[in-house]
Amino acid sequence: MAFDSFRGFIRALENADELTHVPQPLGTELEITALADWEMKKPGGGKGLLKYSVVVDEDVDVQNSSEVLFRLCASTDPERDSIFT
Repeated sequence: MAFDSFRGFIRALENADELTHVPQPLGTELEITALADWEMKKPGGGKGLLKYSVVVDEDVDVQNSSEVLFRLCASTDPERDSIFT
């Protein structure tokens, strides 16, 4: 099956209940690996995992959530960059 966009592919996975959103922060060394391993060992191979990351310019203080949120909102086009479920 072909998809017209990545967003369409994600929606298809969600509609088929084949995608798990990972909302909490996870360590890249062991935590995400352990979660993926646990999911893959489920009967039928488990669901796909979706993790969001926010990347900002180097002049943004990532410890200042107000500044990160401002930059995220100022630079994001919700129609283009978001999938609301």
